[in-house]
Amino acid sequence: PALVIDPLNPNTLYASAGAVFKSTDAGLSWKASNSGLADSSVALAIDPQTPSTLYAGTDSREGVFKSTDSGASWNASGVGLPDFADSLAIVADPKMPSTLYTATGYGGVFKSTDSGASWNASGVGLPDFAFPVALVADPNMPNTLYTAADHRVFKSTNGGTSWSATDLSPSVSG
Repeated sequence: PALVIDPLNPNTLYASAGAVFKSTDAGLSWKASNSGLADSSVALAIDPQTPSTLYAGTDSREGVFKSTDSGASWNASGVGLPDFADSLAIVADPKMPSTLYTATGYGGVFKSTDSGASWNASGVGLPDFAFPVALVADPNMPNTLYTAADHRVFKSTNGGTSWSATDLSPSVSG
């Protein structure tokens, strides 16, 4: 499940819980917003500069969907993603929202520089068949990304071109 808030109108929220729901009254009531969207949406991202543009990732192996009308309708946006890709996390570059990243099950991280119209593999340093389950961009340095996969956190400081691993083993101090 994911939750995003309209940065220009904080009373408008979107939630994914198998479907995408929209609230315009700060979460008091919700309405399904699924026209054209796959049945199982799990990830959401909102364009920070144009909040009527939303992205939804699915775990139904249908990839990424895009809405340009505040979630009223959705269209597939997955050219370049692996066939039957799950999109488990999506993040928009906060300073250049036409740049997006999605973490896909068994496919690694993919990058779009054209608002989701096409996607390219991004991930030297990620293990083969990595299963990223989270993805975030540093709001102050958007070329710095983090993804969690295979019980490790991976960091990229160059917009996803390469990644390095951080071990999550607990440290023991004496």
